[in-house]
Amino acid sequence: MPDNKNVQASEDWLAEFFDRSKNVSNEEIQEAWAKVLAQECSMKGSFNYDALDLLKRFTLDDAAIFEKFFSSTFKCNDEFFLFEYADRPFNSYTIFDDVGMLMNDVSRLIEIGAVVKQEFSNFITSKETKLIHGDDEYSLKLVLNRHAGVEFINNYFYVYQLTTAGKQLSKIISVEKNKKFVNFAFNCLAHGGLCADKK
Repeated sequence: MPDNKNVQASEDWLAEFFDRSKNVSNEEIQEAWAKVLAQECSMKGSFNYDALDLLKRFTLDDAAIFEKFFSSTFKCNDEFFLFEYADRPFNSYTIFDDVGMLMNDVSRLIEIGAVVKQEFSNFITSKETKLIHGDDEYSLKLVLNRHAGVEFINNYFYVYQLTTAGKQLSKIISVEKNKKFVNFAFNCLAHGGLCADKK
């Protein structure tokens, strides 16, 4: 427990923290709880109760899947996500072979509240959008087609996005970004009328 003089976390938050973490026996999961406590004591408000509930639901396998997921996420407008190209049959194939996550893995992250699926159009606010992957920055541009005078994207995209709780827990992860996934993701985007260029 940090020195009381340096603790910023509220008494209510600390009570909730210890109530949720008291029965954790696995050392690796205990280490994750310790990181959460240290960061909250350094910066109040870093982790809300939903983040604590999510961490409480984590098994060791969930933590490993979560790290794999986060290693490939893109960042856009302070949100973290993976692309899903709607025409690709993800139900029976891995989302990205280089990481080896199955659809069941992503479904598990959705089930425990770490990830949510939504349309990628929610991220597109203009004809050019900034994407960040690790230390690299990309410019995502809409390559639009015209039909009957109307501009449109070839296909719909979906993203698997970290929830607020998932995004907060990603702060305690130290993992290298999976740069191999970038090519896979951008190839999918190109099929749907989107072009990404490295800045």
